[in-house]
Amino acid sequence: MNKDLSALVAADGWELTHNPGNAASSNLGAHCVHDWVQAKARKWNVISFQFGLHDLGYDTERISVEQYTTLISNITAELAAVQAATQCKLLWVKTTPVPTVPEYGSNGCNDTRKCLNPPRFDKDVVLYNQAADKVMA
Repeated sequence: MNKDLSALVAADGWELTHNPGNAASSNLGAHCVHDWVQAKARKWNVISFQFGLHDLGYDTERISVEQYTTLISNITAELAAVQAATQCKLLWVKTTPVPTVPEYGSNGCNDTRKCLNPPRFDKDVVLYNQAADKVMA
């Protein structure tokens, strides 16, 4: 997908860059965001960022809404410093809804193509997005 998008924005003289690998949880993001944005000396025009799905999954990455709020605040502060230095635009993308399907391991669901693994619930997406909305405000 990035390859297609890169070609699309290159036509207008833009460059698309992505952090190495998967940004994963806000915990990883809070520890790595400085390196991600400083790794390539450039003047940023737009930085979009999004965290949440890893944070609300019921597995080893799950954190509380309070922890998420702190980490998102730290990430946003780091990016706001980049914004102040480069006059770039920051674009926060809310966590996406999750489908209402059985979670992996329940009700005999053992096919990751048909059930969520790790389990996630849309009610948690709403809570984490509300927390992020407060930070972004």
